[in-house]
Amino acid sequence: YENMLQQVQSLANVDRVEPRTSVTARTRQGDLALTGLEAQTQFYQYHLIVGRWLTASESNTLVLSDLAAQKLHLQVGETLTLTEDTRQVTWRIVGIVHDLNVSGGIGEAFTTLENMNTNLQRLPADSMMMLMVRAHNRSEDAVNQLAGQVNSTLSGLGGQAQVTTLQEMTAQVQSVD
Repeated sequence: YENMLQQVQSLANVDRVEPRTSVTARTRQGDLALTGLEAQTQFYQYHLIVGRWLTASESNTLVLSDLAAQKLHLQVGETLTLTEDTRQVTWRIVGIVHDLNVSGGIGEAFTTLENMNTNLQRLPADSMMMLMVRAHNRSEDAVNQLAGQVNSTLSGLGGQAQVTTLQEMTAQVQSVD
């Protein structure tokens, strides 16, 4: 993703770009939403309850949401076995965060993108499912213009881009009610 990151980062209104991948991993107690992100993420604002956050280039570690830790009866220092497709890993819990995002399943967990790619998904370390982009100018017109530029840039690099703005995601969520 390095080339994609650089190309998108070079667009005029881009403040920050972060790669991210999300999968559903199975545990013995149920499905867990697992997100791989940069250790120095600025997009996911976590509230650490106990332990520590992830560090770069760290293998076989994860941070659990408090909901998942509670349902799994696990704490910092213990291990959790995750399965995705036919691949299975056992990772050590280094931290627990308070997380309000109650997705389906038993909760959420976080690891570095590199750890997720190389150890769970058996992909190159620099693979990703999505790019998160933050604009300097966050007016609706400026964001929509940037979304078009990101779409063109990624398509030009051979990527299959589906660009969704925060305003569009918010409207989708609100229309469900």
